[in-house]
Amino acid sequence: GYYNFSSKEKHAVQKYLEQLQVNDNDAEIDKISKIEDGIKSNIVFNKDLEGDAAKDIDKVITNKTANEEGYARLFTACFTLASVKHEFGVSSNRFEHPLDEDFENWNYLNTYVIYFPNEGQFLAPSYIYYRYPVVPPSLLTNKVILSKTTTIGDVTSAVADIREVAPLPIKE
Repeated sequence: GYYNFSSKEKHAVQKYLEQLQVNDNDAEIDKISKIEDGIKSNIVFNKDLEGDAAKDIDKVITNKTANEEGYARLFTACFTLASVKHEFGVSSNRFEHPLDEDFENWNYLNTYVIYFPNEGQFLAPSYIYYRYPVVPPSLLTNKVILSKTTTIGDVTSAVADIREVAPLPIKE
């Protein structure tokens, strides 16, 4: 899962966050930027990779390469351990298959997104040439299914939440 990390993975992520110079007292926006830039600049994204080495976070950090699942897991692990409030989600390409919440079809949900409720913006992890808060046009005005997680003791549960990816406002 995207929030189940082994102790080995957590240790690797803590060391990685230190490398990226992510500090507890950094502003949330700074943590987001440091993590995103560190991952997108130093970990090669290869959607064709297969096997555990492409998705196990400790191996991804060591090998500096990941498939889409490994990339998404690394982002969620970094944000979780850096105490950045976020929600993980999936969407589709609005030009090919806009998300229709009245029609249950999971086949086209192939784009991972991360939403930051404190900032009100989205990040597209596997789009390496886009930087937060800019997302690709294929996501804009489309809906996203987000997983809002809650932890009580050792039990983590999730509730689905549907949001629209709004374009960034025009600045004068």
